[in-house]
Amino acid sequence: MLGFEKYYHKVYQIPIDVVAQRFPHLGLMWKDARSRWYSFKEGGDYHSLFCEAQSDALSKEMFQESKRAPNIDKYQDLERRGFKACYGDSFQAQVLPNGWMLNRGKISYTRLAWMMQFEQRGIFWYPKGGYREWHTNHPYDGVIESAGWRLYLIDVDGEGESYFNYLDASGRLHRVLDKPLYANVFYLPPVALFWHSVVSNGDRFSCGFRPIGPAVQTLTQLIEEYS
Repeated sequence: MLGFEKYYHKVYQIPIDVVAQRFPHLGLMWKDARSRWYSFKEGGDYHSLFCEAQSDALSKEMFQESKRAPNIDKYQDLERRGFKACYGDSFQAQVLPNGWMLNRGKISYTRLAWMMQFEQRGIFWYPKGGYREWHTNHPYDGVIESAGWRLYLIDVDGEGESYFNYLDASGRLHRVLDKPLYANVFYLPPVALFWHSVVSNGDRFSCGFRPIGPAVQTLTQLIEEYS
């Protein structure tokens, strides 16, 4: 991954329609996933279900800690050993209709697509009070195999209702406010730990992708145009 160091510990924001112009298949996938999300959330009282699942003290603690700079020792131990080892059965996933699942701060769509130039890295709905705890995606057994760009297409209730937190190379906390119908893009280093979290105070929907092959260079060129 030599030559990408200048992109480490930064977050770029690009309009989704610009991303879709460069990657039309991502635009089609985004429209389909967003439509599925709208249909799902209108089909049941999932906001109340989510609120109930987040009502315990541990979930509330994780939500609050996702807003501020992390206790690195705590979250590194959690990432190394996993939630089961650290918290037992405190976080129980709930299977929901049509391929959705409620699991620790978010509702995920479990039926991910296979693509030629992208790996789909997740489809997530963060209702109000949703979060993704501090993490690095590092396996702690050497150099991460899935290093590289991450591209998250995002829709939110309104600008400022949710945000992406990260630590720069010096450990300083940065908060990137999500913009409706924008992509958040960042580079996951092969060795350096990129600590980041998500906090939502409204409905936040995101589709994550990792470019592979020629798409890496195409996305890099797009980042240069917006940096």
